[in-house]
Amino acid sequence: MLIAFVSFLLFVLFFCTTAPLGPMRFTDAVYRDKGDYELCEAINIFSVKIGCSDVGFPIHVYGTVIARDSIDHKCVYLFRCDRDHCQIINSEAQHCGCAVWVRGNAVEGTIAIEVIQGNFDGQITAHTTSTQNTLVLYDRELYSAFTSDGKGVIQLMRPVVSVSVKDMLVIVAKTRDGKSESTISFTPRVNGGEEDVIPIGDDKMRVKVTWSIMDF
Repeated sequence: MLIAFVSFLLFVLFFCTTAPLGPMRFTDAVYRDKGDYELCEAINIFSVKIGCSDVGFPIHVYGTVIARDSIDHKCVYLFRCDRDHCQIINSEAQHCGCAVWVRGNAVEGTIAIEVIQGNFDGQITAHTTSTQNTLVLYDRELYSAFTSDGKGVIQLMRPVVSVSVKDMLVIVAKTRDGKSESTISFTPRVNGGEEDVIPIGDDKMRVKVTWSIMDF
C-alpha cells in the first residue's frame, strides 16, 4: 500500500494559541429587549476534503487545518491529527472544502446527546431548514476512535453549530443498517436551552440544545 503523509495549514501561523472562549457564554444572560444584544453573521464549515493526490490513494493524512474567527482572532481547529493518529483517505474527493454562510441574525447552538435506552449504532447529523448540507455530529462506524460505544452521553465530533434565528435546527439520527431514521427540530433562541427525546429503532436518545448569542 502506498502511503503519503500530508500536512495542512489553512493560515500560516508561527505562534498559534487555541481559542480560549468556549460556547454558551451568554446562555444565562437576561435581555430586556432586542436593543440589549446584537446578532452577527456566522459560518458553518461542513468539510475539508482532499482535492487531488500526486501519489495516489490511499493516503495517510496528518497535520492541522486552522481557521480564525472575529471574536478573539485565536485558532479554531478544523482538523488536528498527529503522525501516529493519522486519518486514512481511500479515494479522491471532489472539493478541497466547503462552507455555507449563515446570513446574519445567527446564534450559537451547543448540542448534547445522551442515549437513555438501548445501544445506538449509527449516525447523527444536523442541518437547518434553509441549508440541506449536513454536519456530521456522530458516526460510530467512521469515527469509532473518537466516539463513545453508543451508550450514555455521546461524545460528539462537533457539538456547536451556528443557526439563523429565522431557521430551524434539524437533527437526524439514522441506524447503521438504514432501517430506522428519526428527526427532531429546535427553534433558535438568543439564550436558554431546551431538550426532547428522539426514538430511533429500539433506542431512545435525549437531545439538548443550549442557545447563546456569540458576542456583544
